[in-house]
Amino acid sequence: MRLLLSIIVLFFIHLKIFSQQLVVKGKIVDAKTHTPIPGTNIYNPTDHTGTISDFNGEFQVRAVAGDTLVFSSLGYKTKKQKIDKAKLFIELTTSSFELDEVQIIAKANINDIDLRKAVGTVTTIPIGKIKDRPVVNMIEALQGQVAGVHIKSSGELGKPLQIRIRGTSTLPIKTKDIAPEDRFTIDNRANQPLYVLDGQVISAASFAALNINDIKEVKVLKDAAANALYGVKAANGVIEITGKRGINGETQYSVSFQKGITLKGEPSIAMMGTREKLEFERLSKNINTPGYNLSEEYFRKLFPNDPKLEERITRGKEKLDSLKKINTNWFDELTRIDTYQSYNLSIRGGNEKNRFYISGNFTQQGGKFEGNKIHRFTGRLNYEYNLLKDVHIMFNAGFGVSENTTPNSSSYTPSQLIYELNPYEQPNNIGELISYPGRTFSDLVNQYSKTADENRFNFSGNLFAKFSKNLQLSSVIGIDYVYQGALAIVPKNAFSEMTSGVPENERGKATKNKTMGTNFSTNTRLNYQQLFGRHTISASANVDYYRNGSDFIGITGYGLPSNLHSGAGINNDIEGARRSRTASKKTTEAQLGFGFSSLYNWNDKLEWYGSYKIDGSSLLPSDKRWNTFWATGIGYTVSEESFFKNKLIRYLKFRGSYGVTASLAGITASLAVPTFSYGDDGYLGIREFYLQSLFNDKLRPEKNTSVNVGMNIGIGSNVNISLDVYHRRTDDMLLTVPVAPSNGFSEQLRNVGILENKGIEMSVNATLINTDTFTWSTSGNLSYNKNEIIDLYEGTELTLSNNPFPDYKEGESADLIYGLVNLGIFPADGTPRYRRVDGSHFHGNLEKPNSEDFVVLGNATPPFTGGWFNSLRYKDWQLSFDLYFNFGGKAVYNNQSVVLVDDDTNKNAVRGQLQQTWFEPGDEGRLYPSLTLGTGNIFENLSYASDRTVGRTDFIRLNNIMLSHQFNTRSLGAFGKNIDNLRMYVQLKNIATWSNFGGGDPESANLVGSVQPIITIGTNLSF
Repeated sequence: MRLLLSIIVLFFIHLKIFSQQLVVKGKIVDAKTHTPIPGTNIYNPTDHTGTISDFNGEFQVRAVAGDTLVFSSLGYKTKKQKIDKAKLFIELTTSSFELDEVQIIAKANINDIDLRKAVGTVTTIPIGKIKDRPVVNMIEALQGQVAGVHIKSSGELGKPLQIRIRGTSTLPIKTKDIAPEDRFTIDNRANQPLYVLDGQVISAASFAALNINDIKEVKVLKDAAANALYGVKAANGVIEITGKRGINGETQYSVSFQKGITLKGEPSIAMMGTREKLEFERLSKNINTPGYNLSEEYFRKLFPNDPKLEERITRGKEKLDSLKKINTNWFDELTRIDTYQSYNLSIRGGNEKNRFYISGNFTQQGGKFEGNKIHRFTGRLNYEYNLLKDVHIMFNAGFGVSENTTPNSSSYTPSQLIYELNPYEQPNNIGELISYPGRTFSDLVNQYSKTADENRFNFSGNLFAKFSKNLQLSSVIGIDYVYQGALAIVPKNAFSEMTSGVPENERGKATKNKTMGTNFSTNTRLNYQQLFGRHTISASANVDYYRNGSDFIGITGYGLPSNLHSGAGINNDIEGARRSRTASKKTTEAQLGFGFSSLYNWNDKLEWYGSYKIDGSSLLPSDKRWNTFWATGIGYTVSEESFFKNKLIRYLKFRGSYGVTASLAGITASLAVPTFSYGDDGYLGIREFYLQSLFNDKLRPEKNTSVNVGMNIGIGSNVNISLDVYHRRTDDMLLTVPVAPSNGFSEQLRNVGILENKGIEMSVNATLINTDTFTWSTSGNLSYNKNEIIDLYEGTELTLSNNPFPDYKEGESADLIYGLVNLGIFPADGTPRYRRVDGSHFHGNLEKPNSEDFVVLGNATPPFTGGWFNSLRYKDWQLSFDLYFNFGGKAVYNNQSVVLVDDDTNKNAVRGQLQQTWFEPGDEGRLYPSLTLGTGNIFENLSYASDRTVGRTDFIRLNNIMLSHQFNTRSLGAFGKNIDNLRMYVQLKNIATWSNFGGGDPESANLVGSVQPIITIGTNLSF
């Protein structure tokens, strides 16, 4: 009886307490700018519960009236707020150095100091906007999020993305003797930004493999004032990543998962159906195609006097009718629907002395082609400890293991078959194909496979010491290790091997490579701040050291056993051209730097910033090893003036900066200093030993001079606008150029000229509607960039690719498309006519163009890029979507799907070519010439771009759309009192693209196709 009474009393006490609880909602903003502060920790010390604000700075927490909530965020003073109402508006003020024994808020990245923010261009990406995106490459999640950041995908799962901040910094390589994949790698390395994780420099591969759930914040640094602290590594911009950390409170467990499907998407180009293709074959009169050799026209021409002519015609018609019943869609046959899945577990907690964060993630995504898939497993640990009252240490450790398989190589890709196989052919055909004479369908598939493994481990330790109220020391030391291995197999039964003419025991090819990369970095910074009335002086000095080592080994061999697709199957007894060959390379480079920066602030109105950095690099010749870089800037907050009284404009600040940084990204050791290698051959037992490349002891780093003028405007309480105008000048651009063969080499890396980028950027963040039940928040960005070659040191033009037009020219853009003006197909003979510079025309088959006949047809890089994000929240439901767009760029149509000669009409052709091809005299207004022009200059002239084969790559993509439901406090009570947060959602990624480009995917301008659409459902649970 007593037990029953006790239970009843406890029940009513609990009921009373629960009835007093409130669902407290609110928004957290910067006190000065009123911009939202995402990722703010909200902690209730009464019941040791808490939460984190979302990307709009909004939060929802369960509490009792009278409780006190504690709000803390990096870079802001901690604020306590007593709960006296259900809706709060919290303003946090910035704090330069805050470190005490109660709150651990020291910054993981010691370069993330307030000095540079005063005048520099630093954009913060709210991680809440992108953290649930179904991506396996972190860079992809940033697409469209920041003005001036252009990210381009090739459409192939697992292939690196191209990223540029404020344009191309140096000239792309255009020499013809380099593979497209190698060209992409070199150009990307020379233009990609620097990546920094919690103060530690990491590789681009490590950044791409990060688990987005482990990231608290991403910052993009664009101008010299923001980048100067990184010196010689920062000319292409910097991306800083802040990882999640522990909390002061009860241990929190978070579980999230996504599961869904990856769709095929749409083919890049529509191909002919069976009826159109057969008629195209009949008119092209290729006797090896059924459209002609089964036609009545063919039989009457070949057998005019055959008594069984009509019987032949009848049988031919029957076979054609049978073929017309087949209409294979090879895109559907060769692509597939696959799966996407991601599982994430994290644990965070701590107290006033220490904090911890632990996480693990598994992600898998299947590509659109059989054999294309990614598996990745990552883990991360963060631990912080207050060693003494004024001494704080932090440890970070992370790892990642991934495997990426692909059927694509530089010479073979399944996507090629989509645009070549005929619609009347079928995958279950066992006979010889019309499109590939002498081959069956089985001879076309499973011809190549590549498996790439990557193991990543990074560790860093941070020390923060407060010597006095005004003086603080920060130091970080870290190592980033990346192992990359790849095994590429051409099987023994591949058609290329079967027809290679080599003995059976030499068939089958294996290429296995291993690269071990180690990045070691350390940075120590001393910060000082002093307040004199209205004057604040801040100063900072640092020393940093960076060491990068790479160790590569590879082997290529032949003679694989039938069922052993491994490097172990290489036959080492083979001699001659197919003997086994090995390659190895080991390089080390180091950089040492010293820097100083200072900031003067007067009454929170006027700010002046200056920095100076001197860096030495082992990559440069000894007499050019040390280089200096500097930046300065000024900021003026007009809205802090007493005379500024404007009810509409709440906040107004003008800022400007000027500075010099540099880049060594395009330099490797062998290009700057003598580097020797052992060869595969030898004589009398002595291995050959040769100079690896023609080094240039006069190389200088690319110097980047940046000017930026910007303003920040706050309108009312809900609109924030940022506007920047910039000018970037790259002196001493690096480019590999041809040299006289008498040097013993064909090319050399040189400083070739000056490139200029200039543009304008605008970002807008606004809450358009904000009521108790409905909120509409939006953010958008738009940027314009134009580049121009100002000077070429050795002339006004530079030609590298043996084309009759220059690859680069003073006064022009670095990525122009040159081509001819096509005057159309001459109706009398089916040949194209092209315009000469004097207005006359020349015959497309009998004549060649002169160099001056080529005109500029467009720019390959779109000058206008941007994104638009929207979030609409109604009670516990939220709908969000964002668009990504490019405008102003052009690309040459991929002519792989266009048949230009009658011998190729056995392969399929682009839809509509039947009506657009010249077949006989009198055909007017045709786009494609006669198929019988097999001699003369026609193919060379058709290989050049023209105004008829270049199109605009403008596109708008629905990048992501998500519908989510946040379970409220009352709903969570049904699941148990320990559930803090439950959110479920469904989302669609890359679901629609609008473009009029007719030459493939508008983003990549190839026929692989656009990035995959993905549909997922997901759940986020915290307890």
